[in-house]
Amino acid sequence: MSGPRVFWISEEDRLETDGLFPVLHPGPALSRHLVKSLRVSPGDTFRFVLPDPPVTLYQGQIRSLSPPVVSLKREREIPERDMAPPFDLAVALLKGDAWEDLIEPLVCLGTRSLIPLVADRSQVHWSDDQYSKKMGRFGVKIREASQLSGRMDRMEIPPPVTLGKILEEPRGFVLFFDEESGIQSIQEVLSFHPDSPLALIGPEGGWSERERSMVTEFEKRGRGARVGLGSLIFPGRIAPVVAASVLSYCPGGRRGERGKV
Repeated sequence: MSGPRVFWISEEDRLETDGLFPVLHPGPALSRHLVKSLRVSPGDTFRFVLPDPPVTLYQGQIRSLSPPVVSLKREREIPERDMAPPFDLAVALLKGDAWEDLIEPLVCLGTRSLIPLVADRSQVHWSDDQYSKKMGRFGVKIREASQLSGRMDRMEIPPPVTLGKILEEPRGFVLFFDEESGIQSIQEVLSFHPDSPLALIGPEGGWSERERSMVTEFEKRGRGARVGLGSLIFPGRIAPVVAASVLSYCPGGRRGERGKV
């Protein structure tokens, strides 16, 4: 049967205990998907997980349809170390829906957090109110992409920040993507700094000289490096996906079935 590889149990779903095993009473959204989209029958089985944070993967069996009731049986424990994908991306805001369209592929590639970056040459800025309104839609996209790909933890999207703010308290070794020639490849840098990198991808207009100077000073502290994606120049809607693809399989990238069903 086609459908998500794993279902997230959300706040609108109700969990109860029936004897030794938990029982799930799906909320409206999950009920509608199971009954109307997947047309499940009693006895069908699926996997379920609580995503914040994921601790246990459950095997769920449809008990009844009116209303839907699912019996859950613990399948296995999920080690915490397997639930933290190993890299973050800070991507400059893009016009239209291009930035939002990055969510699905970056979830599937294992990005731990996708940080909206406000660069000097960014053509788009989000107010606090705009960010709050967008997060409702972003959350739905993260959930859907995670369920379809079998990812059991939730990719974060924090509020927009500037490059200066990111460099004050970076999450891991910083990779500063630049289109200049003669810089190192991701593979070369991560062979020496393999753990949890933070990749910075600038606006389509390129980094400003002020931002390049900030990164140069940051590099001198041994906590970051400029890297490239080869001789081709990728547009803003493609560069983050290419970078995440490489990061997923470089040293420090996903190994085995990290974060997967």
